[in-house]
Amino acid sequence: MDGYPNLVEGFLDECGIDTQYIKILRSNDSPTNEELLLRALFNNHFKATVLPSKFQKEVLKVNTISEVNTEQTACNFLEALLPSQQDIEIVNIDVEEDRKLLNDILVKYGEQRISDSLPENKKIAMDESKLLMTLAQIIINQTHLINKLEKRISTIEEIAGL
Repeated sequence: MDGYPNLVEGFLDECGIDTQYIKILRSNDSPTNEELLLRALFNNHFKATVLPSKFQKEVLKVNTISEVNTEQTACNFLEALLPSQQDIEIVNIDVEEDRKLLNDILVKYGEQRISDSLPENKKIAMDESKLLMTLAQIIINQTHLINKLEKRISTIEEIAGL
């Protein structure tokens, strides 16, 4: 059955069943490693067995993790927020006259001139695996707290007749 992208369709095809009038409600889609990590962290908060639907309902609140942007890295995100080398060069040109005037004053009073060299645009680096694990644990802990609060609110609403 590995040759079929959808296990259910493959099974029906192998059995000779026409799928034209059948609505397939579920297929055997393997979760990504990121989703497996989040599910494992979530499940570690329970002593008993946890059904996958509990994770879907409480953590994702969407159909699949693929609805979440899993392509962007933390480094790419930060780099997009910081000035580019071109931005730094533009600012350097804009302040050139001011720097010259300030340097004239500094030299006049025997002080050291301000450097004309451009600051380097530093490459963002971090251990994304550590960041991921930290954030994943925070998210799972927050999920449990939110779910407890939702249950308390529901109980209060029932008591109040809302």
